[in-house]
Amino acid sequence: MPTNPFHILASPLARFVLLALAICQVARVLMMTYFHARLDGTSQFLLVLLNGLRIDIAMICLWAAPALLLSVFTAALSERWQGVVHRLVGLWLFAGLIALLFMEVATPTFIAQFDVRPNRLFIEYLDAPKEVGGMLLKGFAIEVALGLLVTAVGAWALWRAFAPLAMVPAVKALSARIALFMVYFALIPVLVIGARSGLQHRPINPAMVAVTNDRLVNSLALNSFYSVLYAAYQSRHESGAEVDYGDMALAEAVSLIRQDMNSGRRFTSHSTINSAVPDARAKGKDLLVVVLESHGAHFVEALGGNPVSPNIEAWRHKSWFFDNLFATGIRSAIGLEAIVAGYPPTAAKAVLKRPKAQNHFTTLASALDEAGYRAQFIYGGESHFDNMKGFFLNNGFDAVVDQYDYRNPAFKGSWGVSDEDLFEEVFKRLSQPADSPRFTLAFTSSNHPPFEYPEGKIEPFDSEPATALNSAKYADFALGQFMAKLENAGMLKNLVVLVIADHEDKVFGDKPVPYEKYRIPGFIVAPDTAPLIDKRIVSQIDMAPTLLSLLGIDGQMPFIGRDLTQQNPAPGRAIMQFGDNAAYMTEQGICYLQPSKSPLFETFDGAPEGDLCAKALAYATWTNFTYDHEAYNVQSFNQYDIDNQETVNHPE
Repeated sequence: MPTNPFHILASPLARFVLLALAICQVARVLMMTYFHARLDGTSQFLLVLLNGLRIDIAMICLWAAPALLLSVFTAALSERWQGVVHRLVGLWLFAGLIALLFMEVATPTFIAQFDVRPNRLFIEYLDAPKEVGGMLLKGFAIEVALGLLVTAVGAWALWRAFAPLAMVPAVKALSARIALFMVYFALIPVLVIGARSGLQHRPINPAMVAVTNDRLVNSLALNSFYSVLYAAYQSRHESGAEVDYGDMALAEAVSLIRQDMNSGRRFTSHSTINSAVPDARAKGKDLLVVVLESHGAHFVEALGGNPVSPNIEAWRHKSWFFDNLFATGIRSAIGLEAIVAGYPPTAAKAVLKRPKAQNHFTTLASALDEAGYRAQFIYGGESHFDNMKGFFLNNGFDAVVDQYDYRNPAFKGSWGVSDEDLFEEVFKRLSQPADSPRFTLAFTSSNHPPFEYPEGKIEPFDSEPATALNSAKYADFALGQFMAKLENAGMLKNLVVLVIADHEDKVFGDKPVPYEKYRIPGFIVAPDTAPLIDKRIVSQIDMAPTLLSLLGIDGQMPFIGRDLTQQNPAPGRAIMQFGDNAAYMTEQGICYLQPSKSPLFETFDGAPEGDLCAKALAYATWTNFTYDHEAYNVQSFNQYDIDNQETVNHPE
């Protein structure tokens, strides 16, 4: 057993540092080797490795800091209490090793789904342990079992290596106690510098170790424990876009957004006046919005994907079909807020879950309420997921139906009842007479890992049943049956129907925002609306104002999407968010906004940049302002003198 004070200090702390560095660096090298094609040569490999070492040291110093602070005054304690503190310190440091190991073991499966290390999404999924637990056990059983085995074996090996030196004896001699105190105290500034990774003005953060426009490569320079803790820190301190894209005066942002909207509608302050034509095609009709879970373009052959959506294909020539419709994000909550509230995406978590959006946040439901509509949300799973139930009920919806309201569903999986059960419930409710027009929002769930659906309904596309292609084919089958049922019952004469996906199944790529993976199917069926294959680039945020125009709803609303019933001389555009990166795209090109970096423009066919980057920043500025000031409604926003607002700074 060590008796020298320096040995007492060095034994657990040094062993912790060495083992933690070994875990992080070995895992990083393995992942960099696997993804070597995404790295630009040896120099980038070494740069990522070096930046990763900085992050690892910062993480290790942060974790060691409580142990050191606890140990500073150990020398003043009795021998008994010295032993207690030593044990607490040892357990704390060992817990850090296990956390590092577990997160690195979990990383490959997370990357396979999201093309990035565990981040904010990892935390958000913890809010739904039942659904996520079922998904992991049924869809990723092998990965989970292997991960637990590796973690258990690793924990045993770490304990064997760490424990013998973690249990240190008490210090008795006064001189040794003084020496131990001085060493502990002297190490405090060392840990502070290590945690900050230097003496620069701001401590190290993920943006400082970014070396490329590929989000995955940049995340390899992190370790997953650090990445998740940093995301947790951000989520508790976020006040807006949470990233530094640059500064823009609110008046300038509003001016640019005014230009970007079509001439058929006016924009006063932040509010939209829908100048709806008197002979609106579907005035007073019911509205049905069907949101398809994870049903991206790669499931639709007409959009360049696989032939697993014949029913969506069948409606391409019978509806107003959008060939170049783009999602705003890669999560359901982001898609829902864009479709239902016309709200552009932000780098912060979805407004469905953020506190300032839980009251007086304008949605289609609240906009339609003034016209006498009753709104209901029908879901096959648990409506508390992503705080959907709370957000919708607080912002205009009158009723929420979820899996607990279904009587004897034919099939129930990890994420709720089948899409057939969902559509049967929707059809039943729409068939009932009503004394007022209705807005129904239906959200499917079958096309979600672990891809559970009733047997015998489809001819499988893949030989293995539980695949994304097979579940997408089933989801299309259920939708086709439902649409045919509405058509055969003559109900489409009194309905405006929007069918749209929330996001693509998997989004990955080496661009700051891999926009090719944001393309989704969508179409509108409305009385007296002729079939049209619309080639314009459009966004999910355009759906709300377009539907209101079709329904003849006039009034002031905060929707800044385009009314697609109007012709717009400006190029079509899409607004997208991918992690901390934002993008604004037209036929000319795409501008990427990245934290603490200059905008990056990618041209299409040699077209000039124009004002794409300015518009990208304008949308980020406007969205940040309306959330921070709880102004996503006419009453709140009109308190502000827009033209005299100061520059809006994006928080760091």
